[in-house]
Amino acid sequence: MICLKDDSHLYPLLGLYQLSIEPDLKSYIDSGQRRVMQFIQPLVQAVPFSKEWQNLTNFNTPEEFKQACADLPK
Repeated sequence: MICLKDDSHLYPLLGLYQLSIEPDLKSYIDSGQRRVMQFIQPLVQAVPFSKEWQNLTNFNTPEEFKQACADLPK
């Protein structure tokens, strides 16, 4: 899974998740756990983004995410 992060926060809702994590996530929730960060921390690859880019962080497909990354200032 890939999630965006800025200098101080990881944004789990701004990420790409593989469907293959579903069984583990279901088991985690079924065991009574509800802390998203605790579940994703061992699995996540954080991708930094700037404050100026935060308004553009609604991606619905991997292609939209790749395009947004390509559009970032270098």
